[in-house]
Amino acid sequence: MFIGDEMPRRKVDVGKAIRNALSGNAMTWTGLLKETKVSKGALSKHLNSLIDRKVVLTRIRETRPPQTVYYLADQPFVNVVLFLTDGMTKEQMDDFFDNILTGDVFEVLIESYEKILNLIQSKTFPLRIPIDNIFSIEKQEDLEKLHKIWEHPPHMNITLPQILNVDLDSMAEPEREAWESTIFSQITVQFILTIYRIEKLFLEPFPKEFRDKIQEKGDLGNTLVLEFIQKKNIWEEFDKFSEWWYKKISPKIPSSDLLGMLALRFYIETHA
Repeated sequence: MFIGDEMPRRKVDVGKAIRNALSGNAMTWTGLLKETKVSKGALSKHLNSLIDRKVVLTRIRETRPPQTVYYLADQPFVNVVLFLTDGMTKEQMDDFFDNILTGDVFEVLIESYEKILNLIQSKTFPLRIPIDNIFSIEKQEDLEKLHKIWEHPPHMNITLPQILNVDLDSMAEPEREAWESTIFSQITVQFILTIYRIEKLFLEPFPKEFRDKIQEKGDLGNTLVLEFIQKKNIWEEFDKFSEWWYKKISPKIPSSDLLGMLALRFYIETHA
């Protein structure tokens, strides 16, 4: 490198810088400009884009004069929307939020997710390990003890943090909440919509008139998704979102067929 040569400028992800700045607290435009260290033009462009995507929200602070304050939407919403709206024009995003991913649809996804997560966290699994011909045991009573364990295996509770090697107990409360919210993603939505399609298939054999009555008044408390759709009475709305998702998003998700099989297995296990 010759003296006087300039180092190439590092490309800044302005959208990410804004999200990072707002991850802890709400900020004014001036505060964001200072925190992100980007130009006014870059901040305005990317901030407006995040507002259009509903990732960044605004409110008016009652000061003299009043100030507009920017803050980040809930993390699960941010995770999914950043993925879904990538490349959309403003007109496409307006239509998307008005007609596809409405507030009620997203609330159903979150409520279903929490119910599924509770089932995963409380699920116990039998630990079955074959013991014959592993080693020789001279005492007959020792062999009998092992066979009793084999015939009536102990159960273990496996939690998601254990699988992902995360120690929630050692985390501070804000860090724990942040971790738990970030595991909600497009993969999560794919899983939930697979469960939704499974549960819908259970209603298919019924005549439409009877199926409508089940959706309106039936006891759906044992379902994982339909229960929350019923409470909000958004059957057509949620079905529209599901159809859109399987047409536009599922093909982009790696191993969506494997995810579907896992969702089916999970549903069978939890409803056996």
